[in-house]
Amino acid sequence: MKSAYTDDLGEINRVKSILDDSKYYDLDEKLPQIDIEALREASIIQTQNRILASLTLDKHLIQAIHALDDAHSSLNLLSERICTWYAHTNGEARVPIEKLLTNESLAFPIMNLKETYIQIQDLVASLSSYIDDETPKLLPSMVELLDSQLAVRLVSCAGSLAKLARMPSSTIQ
Repeated sequence: MKSAYTDDLGEINRVKSILDDSKYYDLDEKLPQIDIEALREASIIQTQNRILASLTLDKHLIQAIHALDDAHSSLNLLSERICTWYAHTNGEARVPIEKLLTNESLAFPIMNLKETYIQIQDLVASLSSYIDDETPKLLPSMVELLDSQLAVRLVSCAGSLAKLARMPSSTIQ
């Protein structure tokens, strides 16, 4: 199998230019002959370039807000599990999670869950900080009107900043 890094790079570049100009070809006109391997390599390179062009800061922020939501869900589940487990194994009434986090004499499995809970709290803090730091760089006007996290959620609902910009205001309301 040929690779884009072989000595056929000139042929691959020729095919790429043919592919780029293909929208200008008349269908009645005979297209130039193209080696199938060169066509494959040129298509892969074009696809990679399009993917790289589509990666923007708003996509990172959208992923960060989804990760933040997932971390909050995990925190809630762990909190529920720790409190329930402690109550069932100690015969006490339900104890708030804040009290259990300060307790150093928990059983081994509960202690592991407690450490995981604290790590996820740190993750939530770092994701929130990332969103709060990066959002004003991309969405300064929206951050002034809304909070940084709410601005990113709005972009996330739209799918991307470009899609949000093309929406009529009635859609956003």
